[in-house]
Amino acid sequence: MAGSLVELTVNDAEVRELFSRLASRCANPRPALAEIGEIIVESVQRNFEQHRAPVGAAWKPLSATYAKWKEKKGRNVSDILILRRALMGSINRQADDDKVRVGTNRVYARIHQFGGQISVGARSSTVYFRRDKRTGEVGTKFVKKGKSNFAQAVEIGAHVINMPARPYLGVRDSDWPRIAAAVQKYIVAR
Repeated sequence: MAGSLVELTVNDAEVRELFSRLASRCANPRPALAEIGEIIVESVQRNFEQHRAPVGAAWKPLSATYAKWKEKKGRNVSDILILRRALMGSINRQADDDKVRVGTNRVYARIHQFGGQISVGARSSTVYFRRDKRTGEVGTKFVKKGKSNFAQAVEIGAHVINMPARPYLGVRDSDWPRIAAAVQKYIVAR
């Protein structure tokens, strides 16, 4: 995860105490931290599957335009952030002697976690249509270049996309008993 773009830190008195006990009573805390990382990775993947933030809040729905595009492509409109499962599948953990990190190295991870604006510059493009051979009228629906008999150059102006936050990284309250049990297992085992 070198160069990770998103990092969240849990700063809670109970958590610090739990990890302090682990550090003081366990000669090698790395296996315990790796197990904790796995618990968190599983939790983050559940966030994707349930379209919810770690605190339980439902993610904002897709924009109408994007939902329409997904529907047209035969994709499930209710599947948010999992079009190809690339972000979800990139979540991993990295444990060392004093901490565990859970995150992703995907460049677009930050915008989905925290939301924000994406500036899209102006550009030129070519769009393709079918012209009726009998009437000469040009259809109003885009077609693929190979099925086209009419092309038109277009200018697309600069614009801003407002991306809502859809937090997926974090620890759910329901994860803490499993994390505490993992820590306890390594404290008792040593």
